[in-house]
Amino acid sequence: LTSSIDRNCISVEGGCKATTVSYDEGGFVKISYATCTDIPDKIIAPDGKKIGKENGQEVNQILNAFYTGFTTDTEFITVLNPLDGEYKILSQGTGSGTYTVETNYISDATTTEASYTGNTSPGLVTELKLPVDNANPQNIQIIPPDTEPPIITITSPISRDYLRSEQLPINVTAQDIGSGVKSLE
Repeated sequence: LTSSIDRNCISVEGGCKATTVSYDEGGFVKISYATCTDIPDKIIAPDGKKIGKENGQEVNQILNAFYTGFTTDTEFITVLNPLDGEYKILSQGTGSGTYTVETNYISDATTTEASYTGNTSPGLVTELKLPVDNANPQNIQIIPPDTEPPIITITSPISRDYLRSEQLPINVTAQDIGSGVKSLE
């Protein structure tokens, strides 16, 4: 990056090796990911535009964004002038083990980092969320997928002995604070 950059930036990066990105003036957000077991296929911006890999091809619909490509040892995506809102980081496991996604928000005023470490397996697709607030970059965080099971309560039948000939209507309630409950069947 040259010294003519005078904007904010986010960057997403991964890999088994650390990558250092330097900047002079301005900034960016950098998102990193581990290529040894989990490679982000793409990042989706708040406006729905994508950068990364889709159907085996590179895609870049985000203005002033850079993707190293998926043929390198360490991949990273850099987005200049990121939009406020929630970015989605979609990745698919290429092996079994742990992986780390790192983000950096860099500007003239501040540098803020966040990371998330998880487990993956071949073919497992994971969606992480990265809310960006350019007015408050110190609040950057990676939000992992909801992994908590819902709370299920059986309201009927009540606990007692039943005859085999009796019909047992079953009623349940369920709640999930993280992702909600779509339906009960």
